[in-house]
Amino acid sequence: MTECGADVAAYALGSLSDAERLSFEQGAAFPVNYGTAYAALTVMGGMREGDRVLIHAAGGGVGISATQLARNAGAEIFGTASPAKHEAIRAQGILADRYGVAADVWSATSYKELRREALEVERWNLLHPGEPAKKPYVVELFENESGPIVAVSDYMKSVPDQIAPWLPGRFYSLGTDGFGRSDTRQALRRFFEVDAESVVLAALGRLARCGAIEREVAARAVGELGIDPEKVDPVQA
Repeated sequence: MTECGADVAAYALGSLSDAERLSFEQGAAFPVNYGTAYAALTVMGGMREGDRVLIHAAGGGVGISATQLARNAGAEIFGTASPAKHEAIRAQGILADRYGVAADVWSATSYKELRREALEVERWNLLHPGEPAKKPYVVELFENESGPIVAVSDYMKSVPDQIAPWLPGRFYSLGTDGFGRSDTRQALRRFFEVDAESVVLAALGRLARCGAIEREVAARAVGELGIDPEKVDPVQA
């Protein structure tokens, strides 16, 4: 897509990679999400650079679209989201404000479906060795994105880990592995290491490992984020 505005009538050919593999619902989501966000923020809201914008459900399809449009317009963004997505969005803000690291927040509808489709593609490649190999959708999603990928879930790490084989060396998951317990939501997120600060540390740690930032930055972040490096592993606690 090269332009966005009232004069744009359609998507240009080639603006979506391998679009024929998208279902009707997936294909419809692109213009619906961005069109809805654009209409609300720009057409009706008259958003301009420097405006302060409150985006509800910022971790959903329309919310993510609105966040990207507002960021491109130079607006100051405030967002709401479900508890799990809220921590990812808060981590995005900490990374940008404290460490100068720009991060995108993605919402995974179904790790199971991503894995199923990837296995289906691998089977097709196996049975058609004379044909050009196809790429799984999850590979296409991230092949033009640089840097590590941190997946955070309220489920066990094995859930996001379902797509790890197709993102080798880049993927790091955070989840609630361990025994159940009763406490406040925020305390439990810190205990299981899925709160915003833990997401930030995971991102900085992976960036340091691949040489994108100095290791001292990640080392200092442990204390700056209030994380105890000698804390017992939640799986063993």
